[in-house]
Amino acid sequence: MTPPHVIGRAQWRYSRHPGTDRAILSQTDRGFHLSGRMRLRFPEGPTTATYAVVCDGTWRPRSARIDLQQGRSRHFVDLQISEENEWEINGFRHREFQGFTDLDLSASPSTNTLAVRRLDLPVGGAAEIQTGWIVFPDLEVRPVKQRYHRMSEHRYRYEGLHNGFVAEFDVDDLGFVTDYPGFWERIPLSRTATARHARRRRSE
Repeated sequence: MTPPHVIGRAQWRYSRHPGTDRAILSQTDRGFHLSGRMRLRFPEGPTTATYAVVCDGTWRPRSARIDLQQGRSRHFVDLQISEENEWEINGFRHREFQGFTDLDLSASPSTNTLAVRRLDLPVGGAAEIQTGWIVFPDLEVRPVKQRYHRMSEHRYRYEGLHNGFVAEFDVDDLGFVTDYPGFWERIPLSRTATARHARRRRSE
């Protein structure tokens, strides 16, 4: 198996809970890998979280791990999703997620990329999906329905059918969010991240 090949990086500033989220999107022999690190300030206190989502070649999530630290408190969620879309959460089967195809982190715009790429909607097209929605900072996983509508080449309308939330956001050619008004703002990668990426490219 060849090492993952980085195909994109992005960093955002979160306006609702001050802080940043930095994501890396890689391609592997078996599909795609999304990983990231959040540093946010929730009402409960400063929070650091790392996430990793493994997708197959159709951008369908197959596993995910989120680790969160808030003060001295640490907790995690580990997901395994079978080919038949049966979900295990922290080692326990959850039948209420049977058939669910997507995964969404409530505190990150990065997982919008996975839905955008998997659906591959034509301009004007729309689709309703069943999603495991991971709510921060308690990492509760909720079964919800969402809807995506591709309004133009780079603009989408998102609807949380479980709570009535509606938003429009823009993406780049990779599917990374570039602007999510009122929530996330794309910002330049830090110099440290850029230098680390350059070193890795030189070593390839």
